[in-house]
Amino acid sequence: MNSPPNSSMDDMIARATLDNFSVFSILTVPGIERLSESEQVAVAKKAEQRLVSSAPLDPDALRSRLQSITPPLDQEEEDEEARMLEAQARKHLESDGCPACYPPHLDVPVRNPPEEYKQIIEYWHSLGSTGDVVLCAQKADWRDFRAFQTRVRRRHPTFDTIIDDVRERRRRHGLRGNVDLFPDLQQQTRQQNWLEFQNYHLRQQEQLETKRDNLMEELATVHQSTSNMNTMTCEHATQNEEARMRSLEFTERTLGWHRVLLAWIEQQRLAMDSVPPTCVEKDSDNLTTLAVASDATPSGNLPGPPKHCQARKRTPGPFHSQRVSKTEKFADAGTKSRRGIQTRRRPTPWRLHSVSGALKTRSGRISKPPVRWVPE
Repeated sequence: MNSPPNSSMDDMIARATLDNFSVFSILTVPGIERLSESEQVAVAKKAEQRLVSSAPLDPDALRSRLQSITPPLDQEEEDEEARMLEAQARKHLESDGCPACYPPHLDVPVRNPPEEYKQIIEYWHSLGSTGDVVLCAQKADWRDFRAFQTRVRRRHPTFDTIIDDVRERRRRHGLRGNVDLFPDLQQQTRQQNWLEFQNYHLRQQEQLETKRDNLMEELATVHQSTSNMNTMTCEHATQNEEARMRSLEFTERTLGWHRVLLAWIEQQRLAMDSVPPTCVEKDSDNLTTLAVASDATPSGNLPGPPKHCQARKRTPGPFHSQRVSKTEKFADAGTKSRRGIQTRRRPTPWRLHSVSGALKTRSGRISKPPVRWVPE
């Protein structure tokens, strides 16, 4: 088969048409059957390039093509998945002692939160990849903190350095509260873990502030040095200055959002401190205190019981009716008369009583008479 001249092939390309349908397109090139297989491929590619580049963009056609490739999202399915993930994240947070940033009665996804929860929810949205699953972002941050707790205890040779570091950081930020942590995380209460969580984010805040200060110093240095540079070097320095400016703006924006998180953490800490610890936490703390004191105190000089275990001195006053538990109500049942007046029974005297007569055992041996204590 003789190859047609180039003018004939260009004419075929010029007369080619492209028909677009919803899911496919048809390219028509008149006379292309006279060409060889390799020439047909070359002409078809050139004709398609000419038609695609010269054709105006049709938004409706583009939308229909995209819908045929990617099916439309089902918003109800997306919301249902978000509700499931948020419920799982809430369960994980609350079981590990971390309060969720919004209550369970709000509709999920939370798109119009009340004013008291708005800022902390917006903080988690500021992370970028949160989407509708706010508690999932909070759970990821809490997991990072729990891993940091374990990691920091392995790094420091003595636990006192950790406590000193926490106390010093709280002093710098003007925060109050007793710092009482344990090497074993299983011994710590919810309040103690939360105080350490606050220290974890205060540490991140200081790192961001150090980064911001370093960027400001670098910008001041670059700005002073650009006045003594030539044109090409000055352009390069200007580009570096613009990059540092963008990084400084991002760091300051991150600092602003991080202050929102720290304010919420302090609010939750104050709420936890206002709630007394449970009986289990009290017993755990007292046992730990007694164990440490017994190790540090010589034998015979053990400390007394904790304050809440000591008997209170009662001062005389007017009679008030009080609720008494069943244990207390029936503890002194044998020492109360029918009229309700408390009396004390006289103890029954005991004396030695000798049993008269000799006793024989089964083997016939005579045994010594026993002496017993018997009541009079």
